Amino acid sequence: MKFGCCVEPQWLPFVRDAGYDFAELRCDYTLPDQDEDAWREQQKSLLATGIPIHSFNVLLTKGFRVVGPAVDHQALAAYLEIVFQRMRDVVARYVSFGSGAARTVPAGFPTAQAWQQLREFVTQLGELGQRYEIMIHIEPLNRTETNIIHTVSEAAQLAQEVDLPTVLVLADLYHMVMEKEDLMDLVTYSSWVGYVHVADSQRRFPGSGQYPYQQLADILKNSHYDGPISVECRWQEPEWEIEKSLLYLHSVFD
Repeated sequence: MKFGCCVEPQWLPFVRDAGYDFAELRCDYTLPDQDEDAWREQQKSLLATGIPIHSFNVLLTKGFRVVGPAVDHQALAAYLEIVFQRMRDVVARYVSFGSGAARTVPAGFPTAQAWQQLREFVTQLGELGQRYEIMIHIEPLNRTETNIIHTVSEAAQLAQEVDLPTVLVLADLYHMVMEKEDLMDLVTYSSWVGYVHVADSQRRFPGSGQYPYQQLADILKNSHYDGPISVECRWQEPEWEIEKSLLYLHSVFD
């Protein structure tokens, strides 16, 4: 398995020095609102850290909507072209689609229509993924963050309907615990799970709480999962928490 870490750019040296296989950044660090010159400086700075940046998350910001009556398809398409090109510029391989606010179904809006819009949007992502050689992972979020797609099974259903080789599911331990989802769903939908996020109690760093890591490790091993596992948590003292997280993950998974 490959271990990654979600951080701010200034913490990339900590990720490198701790021995992670890759780093994960938010999509806004591709500077989609800035020109190509600004991006080239950013790209140079990111690559100079020496840690591969294989993943991105928080795909949609800026108040974008992908469901409901106010979807701006033209603005979305222009934004995604910039972000995917720039992710590819740093040799990214994965991007997750969580974006709870963007996919929240407005009050009174038909759920079936919202699902259709989601299917169309994820299809658009999958087609971009084919062009830029980037895998898309649909991320279930707990119901405090959005009102649709809360479980691995629901995300797998959407991925099945989209039916593109670049679209799989992200399983996030934090959201699974929040939703009281059975970890055995990782076995049931093992053919669809392509990426894993981990944290611990109160969304702190792995090993700091009571999350069932040994059970998670056993389930992933028994389902022959060999994809990325990336730490996504709330860092308080990243200088040492980043390193300690990786040591803990190796102690559990190895």
